[in-house]
Amino acid sequence: RLPIGRPIAGVRVLVLDAAMMPVPPGIAGELHIGGAGLARGYAGRPGLTADRFRPDPLGNGTRLYRTGDRARWRPDRRLDYLGRRDDQVTLRGFRIELGEVEAAIAGLDGVAAAAARLHRIAGDDRLIGYVVPADPQAPPAADRLLAALRDRLPGFMLPSAIDLLDHLPSTPSGKLDRLALPAPQADDMPRPASTRPPRGEVERALTGVWEDILGQGGLGADADFFALGGHSLLAMRV
Repeated sequence: RLPIGRPIAGVRVLVLDAAMMPVPPGIAGELHIGGAGLARGYAGRPGLTADRFRPDPLGNGTRLYRTGDRARWRPDRRLDYLGRRDDQVTLRGFRIELGEVEAAIAGLDGVAAAAARLHRIAGDDRLIGYVVPADPQAPPAADRLLAALRDRLPGFMLPSAIDLLDHLPSTPSGKLDRLALPAPQADDMPRPASTRPPRGEVERALTGVWEDILGQGGLGADADFFALGGHSLLAMRV
């Protein structure tokens, strides 16, 4: 990674952990900035101001601005930029950079723009991809996009579903508003073809267990557990 340098004169930069304590060189944390030129806050948004402008943990009655950027100090006291704090998620023990997922989706045919977000659906965390079609009159099929992603991403980074949108939500500054990406309902999650009804008491009981664990109804006996969003932790519950 290329360094982003050192603070300019009159500016304080700290790399802090979740407890607002400085981290040593080489350890990642969130970049905080203070000193000359620090704003008073966001106009008319006291909640956001309280969240982003924090008291300096080293005292002096000053404040620091939480940038939301992840960084680390190099031994020479220059900074490495490691990406956005809200662009990295943890899913079933794996750390996932949402930007990598978005880049893979954006590289598929028929995709004009892409985004990704972690949602909690039916009591389980699911990675959801979002696509703005290049041709709104002929949008790509979500199942085709998911199939193509299997050749580009490891299994733990594959979205559970692809949601087609007219446009990606943005903040007033024009950046992606990830928190505004809509959460699909459990009934909207993909359901691979599963036409054979359960036969006998055992199959009916097992199908009922799958429906309860996956939060989906109407599953057939030949449904694919993992294609429906199942994973090893849910398999233990089964």
